[in-house]
Amino acid sequence: APFTNVRRLLLASIVCVLGAAALTYVVDPLQLLRPSRLTAFYSEDTRVQNAGLIRSQSFDTAFMGTSLAIHFRQSEIDRALGTRSLKLAMTGSNSRQQSFVLEQAIDRGARRVVWEMDDFIFVDAADIEADPYLSVDLYRATVTGIASYLFSAAMAKESLFALLRSVPPLRDPLTRAAPS
Repeated sequence: APFTNVRRLLLASIVCVLGAAALTYVVDPLQLLRPSRLTAFYSEDTRVQNAGLIRSQSFDTAFMGTSLAIHFRQSEIDRALGTRSLKLAMTGSNSRQQSFVLEQAIDRGARRVVWEMDDFIFVDAADIEADPYLSVDLYRATVTGIASYLFSAAMAKESLFALLRSVPPLRDPLTRAAPS
C-alpha cells in the first residue's frame, strides 16, 4: 500500500506539471510561440517579454533603452518616423543586454534602430552567456529556453491569470489583482 500511494503521488505530480506546461503553451503569455489569442497581457519583466514580442510582432524599427525609454509611446515613434516600431526598453538594462536584444530584433527584420542611451548602461557587465538576468536561450528559442518557459511556475501563474482575465466579468477585478 505505501508503494501505491507513492505511485499515485508521483502520477498526480506529473499530471499537475504537464497541465501547467500545457496551460502555458496554450495561453503563451509572453507571445513566444505566436501572437496573443486573448487580450494581450504584458509581463512586468521586459527582459522575458521582449523575447516573445520580437518573435510575434511585425516591426521594421526597434526602439531600445532603459527605464527612461519606457515612457516613450510606440505610436509617437511610429508617427514621427513613419515606421512600425517595437519598443524593447528594459529597466536597469546594460549595454550588453541591450545589444543582444537588438541583435535578435535585427535578425527578425528591424531595419532601423532608435537607441536611448544613458551613462548607466556602460557598466562592467557579465558576459551575455552568463548573465543571470537575461535568458539567452529564451531569445534563441532553444530546447532549454522553451522548456524553461513551458515548465515555469511563474509562467503558469501568468497564463492562468491571463486566461481568467479573458472572462469579461473577471477582467476588471483580476486586472487590478494581477501578479507582478
